[in-house]
Amino acid sequence: MQNEASTIKVKISPEVYKSLKSFQCTNSFSVEYGGIIVGYYDATENTYVVTDITWPQKNDIQAKFRFVRKDPAHQSIMDDLWEKSESVKSYLGEWHSHREKCPSPSWIDKNSWKKKAKEQRNYDISFFIIVGMEEIRCWYTNGKDIIEIKTEVQL
Repeated sequence: MQNEASTIKVKISPEVYKSLKSFQCTNSFSVEYGGIIVGYYDATENTYVVTDITWPQKNDIQAKFRFVRKDPAHQSIMDDLWEKSESVKSYLGEWHSHREKCPSPSWIDKNSWKKKAKEQRNYDISFFIIVGMEEIRCWYTNGKDIIEIKTEVQL
């Protein structure tokens, strides 16, 4: 599986990176934020490209140590991006914030990720980003294994 991790590449657009940074928890009173990751697979570069994210919506559940995406607006935004991109952009995964400098997934995160990956219809894997207070980290899963990967900010 280690070989596979080295072949998976993810690039994040500067706009998305800036948006993710804006959702960093800054103090002990911050709630978690989250949404979906949108993008496409670039076969010429063997790279997944993150072009957009959704942000917390009115009916999502946000607490100090929890984010649950509940609002149907996420799907509406995804549908709009898919349509405007002529079916190029699609769901790549989920993101949320943690109130720790170097974030790591909880067992709740890992179980949720595996479940969501099994529901993924567009690709064989799903991506998950956790925005920490100092670092932004990314993982992918095929529904069984969870593997951290490095991301690049696309220039």
